[in-house]
Amino acid sequence: MADPVASIDLYWLPLGAGGHFVRLNGRLYEAIRSYRERRPALDLYHSALEVHVAEGRFIIECAWPIPDARPASRGVVVEGPVGSRSMARFRVFRYEVRRWRDGSSPMSARRWAILSA
Repeated sequence: MADPVASIDLYWLPLGAGGHFVRLNGRLYEAIRSYRERRPALDLYHSALEVHVAEGRFIIECAWPIPDARPASRGVVVEGPVGSRSMARFRVFRYEVRRWRDGSSPMSARRWAILSA
């Protein structure tokens, strides 16, 4: 019997492709950080993996901010602080890594529009 085919697609999307809040705060953070480090500001990106294995298709992505206190509904596997550990008690200062079977990234439509442009 032949081994099943597995694949992983990695997508890099401009930060904030899904909304203005993340784009604005990402640019502000990068402006402050680049100023402090005396370097030009860099473009920031969101990444997502689309994994195809024998068990099915999985979406894995890191997202910020955390929208609500129901992590199971989004397939959250781990959370972490953004910027400052002392501020991580507030959802807006935490990120989460999400994984779900046969899911779609919240930015799927935007992703395909960017990739096909």
